[in-house]
Amino acid sequence: MIFAVKQDNIGITGEGTINGRGFLTANNMVTYIHKKLVVDPLKLDRPNETNRPQNIYFRECNNVTITGIFLKDPASWNQTYDQCKNLYVDGITVDSKAYWNNDGIDVVDCDGVVIKNSYFDAADDVICFKSHDATKICQNVVVDNCTGRSSANGLKFGTVSRGGFRNFKVTNLKIIDTYRSAITFAAVDGGIIENILVDGVKSINTGNVIFLRIGDRWSKGNKPSMNNVVIKNVYAEVPLSKPDSGYSYEGPIEDLPGIFHRRVLLGYRSIR
Repeated sequence: MIFAVKQDNIGITGEGTINGRGFLTANNMVTYIHKKLVVDPLKLDRPNETNRPQNIYFRECNNVTITGIFLKDPASWNQTYDQCKNLYVDGITVDSKAYWNNDGIDVVDCDGVVIKNSYFDAADDVICFKSHDATKICQNVVVDNCTGRSSANGLKFGTVSRGGFRNFKVTNLKIIDTYRSAITFAAVDGGIIENILVDGVKSINTGNVIFLRIGDRWSKGNKPSMNNVVIKNVYAEVPLSKPDSGYSYEGPIEDLPGIFHRRVLLGYRSIR
């Protein structure tokens, strides 16, 4: 809905609402595909996310400010900042559950990012960092005092991870009612993950606390790596029941080994 490429000193601020009316928009797209007006693989009767609009997409922009707004019901991902420099997000509220692939916020190969004092409720990943370009890297990022609720993951690095992620500090994060993991690192496309600090996470009613993976999916000969990653001061409660029950697009029912009631106080963890 709001689109910018190679712009400087731009932003969306104030107390207004951006409502993508995603359920209606996505189902209209299904109708167009059935009528052969739009070409789409339509897997499981779901249009590809690239054929559904996001609320915000900014690419290669400098000095971007997003503050105070309410972002609601996208038809695809909610807000994507792709190869931007100096992105500042503060005090936003996100309700992103209208359809499949509804993330909270996606930051792709950006340099210099602050995300703080914000609330995200998403059908898919909440705060998601991605690296789409093997020649780029997502780096120099601060996340502080945010809350996320998700039918997928809370804080996620990947899954698209071609270049990688470097120099992150994440503090005071609360993740609730989340189907998959509170914290996910996925280096599967040849990228690096290095110099990451996650300090102070409260994970309540989440299916899994920490998920770390190095794999080979789209690596093209590059070897992914994970170095100097520190996760500490994590408190978690994993429920007996399905943590995302009640979402319109909740995760599948399956026998996950981590689904049992426990209270865990996790101390220092590092991967080197």
